[in-house]
Order: sequence, then structure tokens, then C-alpha cells
Amino acid sequence: IGVIGNGAGIVMTSLDVVNRVGGKPANFLNIGSETHYDSLPETLCERLESGLEAIAQNKQVKVVLINLVTGTVPCDQIAASIAQFFQRQSRNVRSISDRQEVVVSRVARTPQLVVRLVGSRMVEAKERLSTTQAIVVDDLDTAVSKVVSFTKQSKKLT
Repeated sequence: IGVIGNGAGIVMTSLDVVNRVGGKPANFLNIGSETHYDSLPETLCERLESGLEAIAQNKQVKVVLINLVTGTVPCDQIAASIAQFFQRQSRNVRSISDRQEVVVSRVARTPQLVVRLVGSRMVEAKERLSTTQAIVVDDLDTAVSKVVSFTKQSKKLT
């Protein structure tokens, strides 16, 4: 399980809840608050995209919990960043060939995302993410339950 949050308190709480219900975090990332004195609202979205890319490279991470509470960045902007991550991942197709007439393509592995957002423009954010593989939930306990459930399902498949 990978955990991404925006603030030390949110990340620590997420890790505690994941551990409490039997999940095992592989790594976590605090993308920082949206209210740094030197950052623009777009900075949070950029850090989220970079964080998703970094966590997706960890082969141990099967599921990522995104837990963000925002005040200045509307949730639909954050949802657009998550959707862009999925678009980039679907374009990462590798071709493997040992002979010229045989080409095998493989899409890059994308972890399952469970997203909990708190802030303005939630309806628009949910609508935007409905076209992706992300699962959007309203509360942390439900989000963590889904994350742990997905982790257990992926262990059964391997």
C-alpha cells in the first residue's frame, strides 16, 4: 500500500488507520501543504503527479491511498491531475521483440488508486474521476477498507 497525503498529520493518520485494519504500507509520501508561502495552487497538483509517478514505480505497491484535504485548490483540479496520471500510464506501452515479425506490447503496471478528497467542487471531481480506474470515497475509514481489500485481492491473484 502506498499512501499520499498533503500534510504530516494527514499522512500519519492515514498510516495509523491502514495499520489498525491490518494493512501494510510499502511507502508513503507527504506532498506538502497547499499553503506554503512560496507556492501556487497548481504546485500541489504538480507534486501529486510527481508523487504518483514515483510510487507507481515501486513494484511492491499494488494500491495507493490518496488522502487530500484542500482549502485553496478545488478538488476538480486535483481530479484532473489524477486523470492525467492515468492517461500517461496508458500511453506507456513497451514493445518487446525477439524477432522482427513478432511484437509483444505490454502496458505499464498502474496501481489501483483509492481517492479521498475533502474540499470544494467535489461533485465535479467525482464526475471527472468516474472515467478513470480510481475509486473515490467520502471518508477515510471507507477508503482504507477498500485499500486493504484490494491489497488482499491482489495477493490472491499472484
